[in-house]
Amino acid sequence: MTNKRRADLILLAVALCFVASAFALHLYPEVWWTRLLFYMTEAGLVGGLADWYAVTALFRHPLGIPGKHTAIVPRNRVKLIDGVVTMVETQLLPPSKLKEKLEEASIMNTVIEWLDDRFPRGTLAKQGWKWMAGLLKQLDFSKTSGDWDERLKLLLANKDITPYAGKALNAILEHGKIHVWLDRIVEEIALRTDTPATKELILQLLRNEQEKQLSQGNAFTRFLKKAASIFAEESDALNLDDAAEVLSRDLVQFVNDLRSHDHELRLLLIEMLHRLAADLGQRPDLTATVESWKQEVLERISFAPSIEALLASLNTLPEDDTAANEDNNSGLAGLRNWVGSFIEDYWEQFKQDESKKAWIERYIKLFLNKVIDTEHRLIGQIVRDTLDAFTEKRLISFIEDKVGEDLSRIRINGSLVGAGIGALLYGLLHGIYEPILQALGR
Repeated sequence: MTNKRRADLILLAVALCFVASAFALHLYPEVWWTRLLFYMTEAGLVGGLADWYAVTALFRHPLGIPGKHTAIVPRNRVKLIDGVVTMVETQLLPPSKLKEKLEEASIMNTVIEWLDDRFPRGTLAKQGWKWMAGLLKQLDFSKTSGDWDERLKLLLANKDITPYAGKALNAILEHGKIHVWLDRIVEEIALRTDTPATKELILQLLRNEQEKQLSQGNAFTRFLKKAASIFAEESDALNLDDAAEVLSRDLVQFVNDLRSHDHELRLLLIEMLHRLAADLGQRPDLTATVESWKQEVLERISFAPSIEALLASLNTLPEDDTAANEDNNSGLAGLRNWVGSFIEDYWEQFKQDESKKAWIERYIKLFLNKVIDTEHRLIGQIVRDTLDAFTEKRLISFIEDKVGEDLSRIRINGSLVGAGIGALLYGLLHGIYEPILQALGR
């Protein structure tokens, strides 16, 4: 039973008791308890009615009779809303209190706990994969690749890549990757060296050099050179085919020698690369050269086809394990497993990295503090818009739902306290005041 129902029943009971006590007083006017009962029920009825009228007048006209001081809430709707908005903005949720609570909160730990609870180990990667696959299916690859191409070019154009080039070269040199790269270059050269096309190219170079030498000098000198050349060729003293064959064999042998990591040319090249890595970012001339090369490359190339092809290939990624197992031969299952393993491992490392969590926590709190400073008024605006949207009936129901029980308790107390005061007045009048008057002979 609600307090409102209870208050109505108590008021009705007090009214019935008042009628009964009045009738009893009429029948037995000299009996003390009838007068006590009348005093109590009368005061209780007055108190209950007064509180009923006061509580009812807050929201509507009692008995439907309009009055100047009734239906207080509807008549003061604007003032009430203004007061609530002001109270929320300045008392309940002021910027200082919001910032204080925000500073006390551990945002990252809360987010981590929520994610771990929602996505146990093994499911976070699957969900991330599903999100990524779903997002890719919604992209316009042509437009997206064009946008990314422009942004990537703009980023590279405005960024000095020389220090990064130096760091990347240093990383390759320090981790021994340089020999892997040189081995690949040597193997590629070796494949192209021992071929008929290479021998023909060497022979053509020798013939071009011969023609160049024979064409230099005056007419007599050129005549002597050509005569000597013809004589040498006829006597087989000069054989360009044999020379090209020898040079080709020497070139193949030289390339084979380059396979050794201790070859002096490789060691010299590595030393030069070390110097270049140290100089990149330090020498203005190198920086200018790299910058010029970068701008020239950016003008000539487009990343859009590569980006579009990459997105198109990723668009075929399976969203679940079933699809991945059906497509094992394509390598997508391996990619899926690698990405999943990477996400899980990185997530575990991230949870243990206090410095990284603290950095993100500070960034989030800094961002939220700025939001509080610039958008705090939205809290009051939301409250105002919400209350403005209430009809009169709904507003009254909303307030009664929040404080109606307490107001009904006041009505109950009005009847009960009134009855108690009636008993107290009866005691004062008949227990103290009348005996004093009788003692004074009045």
